[in-house]
Amino acid sequence: MIEHYVLLAAKPDRAAEVDAALETFLSEIVVLDTVREITAGTNFNKGGLERGWTHGMLVRLDTADDLPGYWEHEAHVRLVEILDDACSDRLALDFETGDKNGG
Repeated sequence: MIEHYVLLAAKPDRAAEVDAALETFLSEIVVLDTVREITAGTNFNKGGLERGWTHGMLVRLDTADDLPGYWEHEAHVRLVEILDDACSDRLALDFETGDKNGG
């Protein structure tokens, strides 16, 4: 199982735009049969907020071979375009859990 974490730092006064973009993305990307689980939301962790991280997302995929199809999907491409404009920073982290069932 692949864990794909994304941290987002929305620009001032752009958090609502990031919220809307993530909501649209979540509804569109689920058509990919390689996406096992996906969730996103607004950060409320004080330490993360102090570092500027306003939003987060977690995507679970079966294997690293599934990442290119996810990255190249039109919903992901549109999301990245919006985030490039609405966010001051973005961080992605991918790792393999070793358990194909998510544990």
